[in-house]
Amino acid sequence: MRSTLIATLCVSVVALGYVGAALGTSFSDKYLTEPCCGGDALNGTSASLNASSISPDTNNCIMYRADAEDSGVQLIQAGLVRCGSGADLDATCSTSNNLVLYVEIIDSTGHATCYQHGSASTGTEYVPVVQNASGTTWYAYISGTAYEHTSMSTYGILEGAEYTGSSCSGWSGSVTYAGDSTYPWQRFIKSTLSWYTVQTSYNDGGCWTESGSLPGSFSYSN
Repeated sequence: MRSTLIATLCVSVVALGYVGAALGTSFSDKYLTEPCCGGDALNGTSASLNASSISPDTNNCIMYRADAEDSGVQLIQAGLVRCGSGADLDATCSTSNNLVLYVEIIDSTGHATCYQHGSASTGTEYVPVVQNASGTTWYAYISGTAYEHTSMSTYGILEGAEYTGSSCSGWSGSVTYAGDSTYPWQRFIKSTLSWYTVQTSYNDGGCWTESGSLPGSFSYSN
């Protein structure tokens, strides 16, 4: 998944006027790759998320997101992001240390674009979804509202937390996924237009401490 296949998330450091690939990014995710679960395709991912806190250091960002990726560089993800006062996401999201809803797309050339969709709040439940219901077009949704889309093949899906820096200290965050039983972590199969609750998954580590277990809720904190 993203931690092993793609490490090209663009974080611009305002003080230096730099936009480039984030180095040393720390991912903690639950993820699935194709072929999954007896040969099923992976055509979408959905789970509620509720952020208790999100406090990046000055030059980095923290994202809580639902994400789908191909086997190369492409991805589409949706969720919450907050960057430090000296950083932003792709020069367009969380440009003033603000917590916002976002969609990020990385295209086939590796170019990353972030689309900001209003303010977000801690202690509030959101349901980010990325879904491929037909053809190769993937759409992003947040709590039922449709946003951007992209065309790509599928390799894997994930739900988790991301910090763009290389140190495990000097920042903090805490988020719970699938805390609302109405919105457990589910995967989508377009051939049957059906959602299935995820029972087991692979896990990435990183700086985050994970608690909880599938098919119930799970949390990440640092």
